[in-house]
Amino acid sequence: MIYRTRSFSINNQNGFSPEPLRRTKSTLDMRPVDAELRELRDLRRFIRVKKEDYQEASSAVNTILCKMDKEQLSNDFFKDNWENEKRKKEVGKALHFQPPSLSNILKSHGVVGQYKEVLTEEEIERKEEITRNFHRYKNAKMRFSLIRMAINCRCDEDSFFVAYYFSNPIGMLQLSTKDNIPTVVSFATDYLIRNCGYLLMEYAVNESVDLGKEGKLQLDALPRAEKAYFDMGFLKTTGDIMILEPAMSDKWHMINGHYKCIMC
Repeated sequence: MIYRTRSFSINNQNGFSPEPLRRTKSTLDMRPVDAELRELRDLRRFIRVKKEDYQEASSAVNTILCKMDKEQLSNDFFKDNWENEKRKKEVGKALHFQPPSLSNILKSHGVVGQYKEVLTEEEIERKEEITRNFHRYKNAKMRFSLIRMAINCRCDEDSFFVAYYFSNPIGMLQLSTKDNIPTVVSFATDYLIRNCGYLLMEYAVNESVDLGKEGKLQLDALPRAEKAYFDMGFLKTTGDIMILEPAMSDKWHMINGHYKCIMC
């Protein structure tokens, strides 16, 4: 069975997104290397990938979602919700994270409003940047939430690969080996960290090699995700099914017995 892959977060950009949201900071421990990371094409020295069981993978996804909820309150990006949440605390009510509103966020950043019929070029760029990051946040939150609901003991035969930045989980790939061609079931990465998903895909490809499947992978891609997978060498077949054959793709090189993705 082919499962619709829940991700399209591979981006053909270098390193971390520069200044994603007006000094917005991830709750990840970015440390002093953050500025350097923005300029790197190869993140292997900072990001490690581990093969985990379904319980460890589920725990990693929970950690990512917990961090995203905290970011909703701590980031400048979500400051439109801060006062509402603060008031809830003051009246002794249980704290529940409310979905951020894009219109309120844009108003709080001064790029929309009653007197903002005409925007400067800088304000237009700022509005577009905030909107892009808002949708990245919402999409990542939805994908990780769906993945969390789908991971259970029935998945114990699947392979799970979790990407970590230092000790912080930032992405996960679930690989089913039940079919002749291994299937990428779920795939998602943190919304603030760009161009690192190919590292997870490398592990899936090499797992396929170890299984005697020549590194081949298949997945059922959402339409908006197709370009990202094309960029990694996947080709469209029947319906929404995409197939990767690394031996036939110029995006993949065999180095010291292992396939590596060459991101251009």
